[in-house]
Amino acid sequence: MLQITGASPSSSTLSPLLFDSATLNSLPEPLGSPYSPNLLTTSLRQLHLDVADSPDLSPTAPRLSKWDHVTAVLQCISEHFSSFGDFAEAFSTNVPRGDADPRSTLHVKTLSAWLGGRNRFRPADFIQALYHNRFSVPQYDSLHADELAYAFDANHDVSTVHYTRIALSIWATRLVGKRCALEVGNLGKNDSAHPDFKVHLQASVNQRMDGKHQLVTQDDVFAFSMQRTADVLQARAKTTWYLTECMAATRRNGEIVVRDKRPHPLIQATAISSFALCRNKSANGYFALPIGAWLFACKAHTDIKRAMSRLGQSVHDSTVRDAMTAMGKQRLDALQKATGEALEKQEPYCRKVLDNIQQYQIVHEPGIGKQNKLITGTAATAIRLDDCEPGAFDLDDYQTRVVRNERATLTTQALMDDVDSAHLHHIQCLHIVRMLCEHVPSLEPLCPLISERFRSEPVAKHRMRPGRKSLVVPLKANSHAEMEVHGMKEAQKDFDLSAGHTPEAAAKARVLLWDGGDGGSVLSGGRVKRHLLSQAVSLDVYHSFENRLWTPGIWHIESNMLNVIAENHYGPRTTKDPSALSRSASATNMHIPTKLNSCNFYPTSKTMRTICEARVLDIWDLHLTEHKGLLPHFESLVSSDSLPSLDDLLRHADLLVKRYMSTAAYNTALSSERVERAPSTFKFPLGPVWVPPAEAAAPADVGETEATASASAAPTASSTAAPAASSTVPEEDTPGIKIHVEEKGFTGDRVLANSILFCRDFLWWLEVSYAVADGDIGRVMEVLKLGKWIEDDLLQEHYNKWLEDMVAKHGGSFSDPYFRDTISPNVNFFLRLKEELELAFELSSRGKVHTSSHLCDERRVMMAIYREDKLAYFRQARSMGHAARELIGTGYKTLDEAKMKDFLSGTTEQARLLGAIRRIRSDAAVSTSHEPSDEDSSSTESDSDVGLMREDGEVDLDGMNEANEIRDGVESSWMFHLDGEGPTEMSDWQEADDGEDGDGDADADVDVDSWSLENDEI
Repeated sequence: MLQITGASPSSSTLSPLLFDSATLNSLPEPLGSPYSPNLLTTSLRQLHLDVADSPDLSPTAPRLSKWDHVTAVLQCISEHFSSFGDFAEAFSTNVPRGDADPRSTLHVKTLSAWLGGRNRFRPADFIQALYHNRFSVPQYDSLHADELAYAFDANHDVSTVHYTRIALSIWATRLVGKRCALEVGNLGKNDSAHPDFKVHLQASVNQRMDGKHQLVTQDDVFAFSMQRTADVLQARAKTTWYLTECMAATRRNGEIVVRDKRPHPLIQATAISSFALCRNKSANGYFALPIGAWLFACKAHTDIKRAMSRLGQSVHDSTVRDAMTAMGKQRLDALQKATGEALEKQEPYCRKVLDNIQQYQIVHEPGIGKQNKLITGTAATAIRLDDCEPGAFDLDDYQTRVVRNERATLTTQALMDDVDSAHLHHIQCLHIVRMLCEHVPSLEPLCPLISERFRSEPVAKHRMRPGRKSLVVPLKANSHAEMEVHGMKEAQKDFDLSAGHTPEAAAKARVLLWDGGDGGSVLSGGRVKRHLLSQAVSLDVYHSFENRLWTPGIWHIESNMLNVIAENHYGPRTTKDPSALSRSASATNMHIPTKLNSCNFYPTSKTMRTICEARVLDIWDLHLTEHKGLLPHFESLVSSDSLPSLDDLLRHADLLVKRYMSTAAYNTALSSERVERAPSTFKFPLGPVWVPPAEAAAPADVGETEATASASAAPTASSTAAPAASSTVPEEDTPGIKIHVEEKGFTGDRVLANSILFCRDFLWWLEVSYAVADGDIGRVMEVLKLGKWIEDDLLQEHYNKWLEDMVAKHGGSFSDPYFRDTISPNVNFFLRLKEELELAFELSSRGKVHTSSHLCDERRVMMAIYREDKLAYFRQARSMGHAARELIGTGYKTLDEAKMKDFLSGTTEQARLLGAIRRIRSDAAVSTSHEPSDEDSSSTESDSDVGLMREDGEVDLDGMNEANEIRDGVESSWMFHLDGEGPTEMSDWQEADDGEDGDGDADADVDVDSWSLENDEI
């Protein structure tokens, strides 16, 4: 053993022996070696080590290893310290700044250099070396073997642990835990590095703090994104993020892999946000409040919301309700402010869409005063009027035009001339080319070009400007009965206040207040206006409802168009006629409406869309391949690199629309003589002559041209002119549909004619649907010119469904504060939030159709039926009991014979009455321009003689007579009439049901198709 025999050397003498010489500027470490043998040799000699234990230090002695150096240093330490631990404690002593430091300068510099990482072997390396050293863990037979169970146990006292690895694991776990606690605690505070991220979304404030804190807005919730939350949490809580990533992330070959099904960053963000909410209940902006609102919008069960709140995944339901109330109030306050500013500029700012809402409320726990009842009310939505010409809603200008009555010269032919036939033909061509390109995979690259054609001139008529997004604000619902005069009146006034159309501002601005809705809403609003017209001379333009402009909604026109087409083209349920929609629907087990005049919209539209596409594709197949198959045909074109261009397909489509989807084609198909004389464009491919089975006797109650006809199964593709097998005569199995029989000598093809009408009519329906989606009101109006239908508003119907479901779930009425303040103003928020959360969670939208058109089995079956029955061929005398009406010609005749005259008579009467009211008001303004007396100022607003006093104080009898004439005219001539019947009583309207039929569709308030409105400006 080495012995130190001399006196204690100075620190400068011991330093090369005890410490790394690289820390001393005067003693640099030799290149290529981490230690210095020469320095160590000199030091040993200076220490006068015992010769017997000292290594041979002669110049000829072997070179000392680093282990010899370690031994020498440890001998020195053992002489001066009781243990290496005492030395390490003294060496690492931390003296606070400002205190007396007993350490030498060399000690301080050496420690500073080592802890500062200015050595090759740094403290981190030292700790790792200690941790991984085999002596740092107890052996199985050690006295302290039980310490292995305490590894990473932060709850165990590290001072009682002997072995280094166990102690270090406990110490490191505690250190990391403290850091995570600090990071999660800081997540409850706003971060200056992320000023746009709101940690705390304030749902409510007390009265003292009202106006001092910004409450949560809908935009705050819509801004929620899991990726954004994950980025913020990763930046603000690095240690916590790393640990949770270690727990959640999958690794392959040492690399982190993000899975598609459950990406670990989203799971980490969810967990950490719940930690933050647990520490600080106000830290709800990361995840909890948006998820709470989403659960509310999804109408999740109360138990689910309670459990999610308990787990820190969501805020409490009461907090969500407070947030909903705050968001609804902010939206309405902003709307009212904007509307007030617009009225000052004589602009209305927004229009309102109204509809009745109702729900049958079932009492589950009967008792006194508790019974099942029908809850009714009215809902409305305000829609901002964008891109309007200044003065477009000027009331005086509107009334001047009405009084001028220039429409008195309108004729039915003028209406028909206004239809842009070339435009309708062009869009039909584009639609059938689109169907072909969507069906054939090799033509799919043309689909974007077709969409561009729809949105460009000359097809585009009046598109919304790019980037425009309509502002939609649901208003507070109420319990007023829309179909009653008083109920509709009060409902409109309530909605006016919600939208900011206050009586004083609206009357002063003298602008039209544009209201709309379904057929029942429009008619009920017209009744209110006519009811108050008799008092128009004594009320201002607001309270007399004179400034109301009622129009039916156009954004749900498809629903009523669909009913008309279905009623005309479905035919008998059990028919063999391939042109009847029921034949195709039955063959593919698709939807057949139980009430053709009130269809279940979505399944009916899907069925009719599939049938139309199948017929169009059958026509393409016949035209291009003679029924040899579209897909093989275009596959061969691909192999020969000769696919047609879009313009080539449009040239073919031009011919096909004229031949199979036009009114001229329909008229041609009804006569073989016309087919023979028709130009090549209208020449149908000729099929075998139709030979019907033996005719059966017609029922006695059927008219001369509509009787029970013999029907037969359609011949197969291999059939010839031989008669087909006889079949039984179909009966009238669908209410309202009679079996059609042709007159003697009929030489046309009724089946082909029916198919032509359906393709023409349904392509127009598709055009309305596509034009609404494209925001092109001009294209919509071109189809509206041809219609016989009353439009509805799909937007308000969607909102109504949500409101009705909520009142059934929570009870109460539509006038309760919970529904008026919390539910109604946020209906669109709830519906949109579900879609936004899908994006926030990076979920793809769920598809509801086949990915490729050619994969639709129903369409393939239908095409096989049409090919086998030769639907696109002309077969002389073919008629199978179903005959669709030509609606355009029928409507033209009805208008020209009576309806146009009745309409012009009513509008002329309206112009006369409005002119009389304006004259009385003008005279009243002159007579009241003098200073009024006290008696005059005390008269009430409802006094019918206001404005009828002459300057001498006598009643103006002429004015009184004219006012009475106005009232008499209102009472006698402004009525509703059923077609062919007399006036309808008010009770008929009050009893009208706006419920749902067996299909689940929301019906119109009344059968609007049978009503005609006289003397109305709409």
